[in-house]
Amino acid sequence: MNALFGQPWVKPVKRSNDISFFVSAKAAMKNDLIKFVTTGDCQRLKDLLIKNADPDTKDQQNTLLHLTILSLKDKAISLEQAKAVITLLLNFNANGRVKDSEGNTPAILAARELPVSQCETIINVLKDYGAVDINVKNNDGMNYLNYLNNKKLRQAAFEGKADEVEKLLKTPDSNINPNAQGPKTGNTALHEVINGLAKNKDLDAALRIIRLLCEHQGNAANVDISNNEPQTPIGLAKQKLTGELLETVQAKLEKYRIPTSELTSQMKELRM
Repeated sequence: MNALFGQPWVKPVKRSNDISFFVSAKAAMKNDLIKFVTTGDCQRLKDLLIKNADPDTKDQQNTLLHLTILSLKDKAISLEQAKAVITLLLNFNANGRVKDSEGNTPAILAARELPVSQCETIINVLKDYGAVDINVKNNDGMNYLNYLNNKKLRQAAFEGKADEVEKLLKTPDSNINPNAQGPKTGNTALHEVINGLAKNKDLDAALRIIRLLCEHQGNAANVDISNNEPQTPIGLAKQKLTGELLETVQAKLEKYRIPTSELTSQMKELRM
């Protein structure tokens, strides 16, 4: 009992200006921000941002914008949720050009990690807020168009869209590299031609795309580059094609093989 007032004694509580309390509260807010971003909970995210939560909050290496894109990649949130979260963060003045530990801005990360359709949607949202700059590159010397257009090229090659392949290859400043490899499979555009041919059986389109890729001025496709299996386009053709398709495609690819010394040099450049 309190001797003066006759009231029960209550242990004093720490006040909000106590350092440990402040650190704990800040950590809790950070965790909540990350949780709401990675689950697409815009309403609760907005409630925190209104209370002056930092829209540029990071985990170990990613800002909330980066985490939104990675959550979309992992299918933890939908495209519509990702658009809403990104728009909300940018409306609260998140830095749309900030880089992660690998030098990726949100635009570069989207172009590197997302399918073409999703990537273009996210890029358009970022563009609306001035958060896309073609001159910005990551630690690998790649800008967002490098990743996006190379991805478009591989997709067009897979779908047998020869006109689109030709358009991409001829577009000035398109930053196209026919030998660029997909991050998951290691497939080049030539590998994707084979994958597509095994599905759609459009031999004429495949042969035209192979010619366009292998005769591209300044940076021709290399038929001896292996994917992650590892398989060259010829090896992949032997696995997936039979009969006339295999014979015709193999003969076409063999025509464009280069000397081993040149191949070694090109492989070193690709790894740079």
